[in-house]
Amino acid sequence: MRKTISCIVALILTVTALLPIFSVLTFAEGTPEFYLEVDKTEVHPKQTVKVTVKIKNFAAYLENGISNIQAAFEFDPTLLTVDKDENLKLSDKVTDSKLTTETYLHTDEATPNKAVLEVWIYAMSLDESLSNYTEELFTYTFTVKEEVEKDTVLEFKLGELKYFVADGWNEDKSDTVSITDLTDVMLGEAKTVTVGKLLSEVATLKSLAVEGFELNRDFSSTRTSYAIAVPYDVKSVKLDYETSSEFATVKTSGTSKFTVGTNTVKITVTAEDGKTKKTYTITVTRQPEETPSDTPSDIPSDTPSDIPSDTPSDIPSDTPSDIPSDIPSDIPSDIPSDIPSEDTGSSDDVYTGLLESQIEKLEKENIFLKEKGATVIIVFAVFSVILLAALIIVSVNYKKDIK
Repeated sequence: MRKTISCIVALILTVTALLPIFSVLTFAEGTPEFYLEVDKTEVHPKQTVKVTVKIKNFAAYLENGISNIQAAFEFDPTLLTVDKDENLKLSDKVTDSKLTTETYLHTDEATPNKAVLEVWIYAMSLDESLSNYTEELFTYTFTVKEEVEKDTVLEFKLGELKYFVADGWNEDKSDTVSITDLTDVMLGEAKTVTVGKLLSEVATLKSLAVEGFELNRDFSSTRTSYAIAVPYDVKSVKLDYETSSEFATVKTSGTSKFTVGTNTVKITVTAEDGKTKKTYTITVTRQPEETPSDTPSDIPSDTPSDIPSDTPSDIPSDTPSDIPSDIPSDIPSDIPSDIPSEDTGSSDDVYTGLLESQIEKLEKENIFLKEKGATVIIVFAVFSVILLAALIIVSVNYKKDIK
């Protein structure tokens, strides 16, 4: 029994002895810590760097009410510029909580390389609190001055920090009775950013051309609009250009898949700083497809190719154009070929002269008709035979009547 009691007493004494250690550990874990974060480790002149103030273990001291925070950090105003109001961005949590904020910028002629930005965040009523907020508070955006030399190190570190907790409120809850100033906060390490060389802001072309085509005007780096015309069978072009700065980059668009009509080719030049840009445009007009004009589409495929080139140009204008289409197809095949050639009188001479004249005329017409094709020649030949046969028949009958 005594041994049991002794063990219990020893255990109690051991736990009692360890309590301070557990308390210290608990306190250490709950101690608020302010720290900084920067959005980049290298920055160039005329560029910006963002510095954010954050806090850890913020809720550890907020069990008794509303908090008030005074956070400040230092920077070198000879290297950086900042507007205490325009360059301040509160976190969404602070903004949503509708807390009151005030900012201050402290400079001293005695220490021109040191300036302090101070931000107050506090609540105005009992219903407002940051008790559940444990991370980002606010961000300031700084701009590196143009004259800052390469390899310069920019340092951002936390300045005077205070942390306040309301101990009580007036009866009408309009204000706190007292505020406890808690100064046992931890400060995170300083952050540094290295300055690189000044980046080029040149975003122009030194030359521009389109392979196989000529621009409508001489190229100039300050002139951004040009035009060309391409035939129907051209659907894309190849550009030839050179940037004024070796550090600039170029992006093109619209150089292919042309449609009939107006198309736009764009050449966008981005300077080394990534911000300065200039866009050149070329208006490409693609012509419509050409179609044959005044070309007969009904040319017969059997048109003779051996039409004589010495066809007389003095073809009589009284060539009959009204060739009868109803030429009889039953022309007698037994037309006598032994027409008497003896003289039968003056009437025979008249008919013979007329016949010879008609034959001569038909021969001329036959030459003319060769140009019109084999089909037309055959028609006129048939017509001539019929006419000749008719004249012979008339002549024979006339001779019989005389006898």
